[in-house]
Amino acid sequence: MKWEEITVKKYYEILDILKDDVGDAIELNSRLIDCIWGIDSADIPIIRFSWYLDELAFLQKPYEPKLPKNEYVVAGKKFKPILDVSKITTAQYIDFQELVKRGDHKLLLNVLFIEDGKEYGEVDNSDLLWENLTLDAYSDVMYFFQRLLLDLMKDTLNSSKKILKKEYRKEKDPQKKQEMMDQMVKIHLALSELNENGLAEWVQ
Repeated sequence: MKWEEITVKKYYEILDILKDDVGDAIELNSRLIDCIWGIDSADIPIIRFSWYLDELAFLQKPYEPKLPKNEYVVAGKKFKPILDVSKITTAQYIDFQELVKRGDHKLLLNVLFIEDGKEYGEVDNSDLLWENLTLDAYSDVMYFFQRLLLDLMKDTLNSSKKILKKEYRKEKDPQKKQEMMDQMVKIHLALSELNENGLAEWVQ
C-alpha cells in the first residue's frame, strides 16, 4: 500500500484513528487495517494479519507534495486545479480561508478542483472528490494553492505598505500620521508572520 492509493476520505479516517489514544498497538493496527482495506481483521488468519501489518509501513513516512498536474480525471470527470494566482477569484480566496478555519476538508475540494468547463461555485463535486480523489493529487494541489495565496497576500500587503508610505510623507496632521504609522507596523508584523509561519498558520 502507498499514499497514492489512499482517497482523501480514507486519509482523514486514518488521521482520526491515529489521533485516538487506544494504548494498544495491536488494536490500533487492527483499526487501521479495517479502515484501509475495508475488512474485519479479527476474522483473518494471523499470517495474513502479518502481511497487512507490513503493508502499513507507508504510514511511517508522510507524503511529500510535488508539482501538481494541469488536469486530473476523477470518477470519469475532468478537473483543473487553479495554478495561476491571477485566476483565483475573490470568492475562492474567502472560501478557502473560511473552510480551512472550519476544518471542512470536504467542501475545500470544491475550491481546489474546478470541473472542466465549469466556473467556480457552479457545481458541487465535493462528494465525488471526497470519495474518489487520491491523497497525492489533493496534497500536491493543496500545497501549491497555499503557496499561491501566500504570494498573493504578500503582494497585497506590500502594495498597501507602499501606498501608506507615500501618504505618510504627504500627511501634515500628526494624529493621522500616527494612525498611518500604526497601520504600517501592523502590515510589517503581518508580513513577518507570513514569512515565518506560512499560510497554514496565518489562515487558521
